[in-house]
Amino acid sequence: MKQTLINIVNFFSDIKYQVGFFVSEIDDVLSKKTLSPKVIWIKTNGYKNGWFADPFLLRKDDKGIKLLVEEYVYENKKGRISLLDVHKLGDKYLLHEVIPIWDIDTHLSFPYIFRDMDVIYLCPENYQSGKVILYEFDENRRSLIPYNVIIDKPLVDVQIVKIENFYYAMGVQRINGDMSETRELQIYRSKTLNEKFELFQTIKNTLNEERGAGQIFIDKSRIIRPAQSCEGGYGTCTIFYELSFDSDGIITEREICRLYPQQKKHYGLSLHTFNFIDNLCVVDGHDNKNLYWVSRYISPVLDRIWKSSKNHS
Repeated sequence: MKQTLINIVNFFSDIKYQVGFFVSEIDDVLSKKTLSPKVIWIKTNGYKNGWFADPFLLRKDDKGIKLLVEEYVYENKKGRISLLDVHKLGDKYLLHEVIPIWDIDTHLSFPYIFRDMDVIYLCPENYQSGKVILYEFDENRRSLIPYNVIIDKPLVDVQIVKIENFYYAMGVQRINGDMSETRELQIYRSKTLNEKFELFQTIKNTLNEERGAGQIFIDKSRIIRPAQSCEGGYGTCTIFYELSFDSDGIITEREICRLYPQQKKHYGLSLHTFNFIDNLCVVDGHDNKNLYWVSRYISPVLDRIWKSSKNHS
């Protein structure tokens, strides 16, 4: 009976991810081992269609904060790329509008933003296509324009950076979906964005800790790549690696620090994305202490049954 109830609950419910902000200098982030000050999770103003993860900051100004995210839609059971318009009111961040940007038949996530020569490119994850596609992003029209297939392999959470005369694209290959796949980082490179990237190097780790976790950035001449640890679960913490390039372009990684979620706080069970603009940092997290019912018709009934079963267990 209990297992049957668990199966029903799993079918009609889902773990909920959420996006949150905190203000901190990047040097302070890199010197600490936990989120400080506390994360302020956005207020969704009645939004109940799904959840948000993989936040990438597009811009912030006096009018608010624009970010691109994976919007997981319960009804479709997959993610799409959406733009969130968030307004700050006092110490709260309020969701003002959700604007779908890119939605196809297969799952989309991790809308990596790469700026080059005043052009904004997006490289969203879509491993089910079997390739990595780069898009131009028209911010005014809020649309994506296919630009180039840069890699003919199903890589996930691809990060792109330009170093001197080369563009580098880094990701882990999705084959079976095992956590062990995150032990090997595949690095591709090209002299231009409109050509295929060639496999240049692989970095092998003994731990599941090479999957991308945000935009590669520069801090005090250091090139830093956020990655997520998948040891013991998906996104248990964010790792910051310093990248060094030798005269042939070969990359080595050195761990700087780890950023752990606020385990005792709401949405404190994972931390698998980190990005920032100026001193505004954005992360995501999830919480399995509460269930979020997919069906609004049977949710009241299931919620009562589930809480009753927990009280009598």
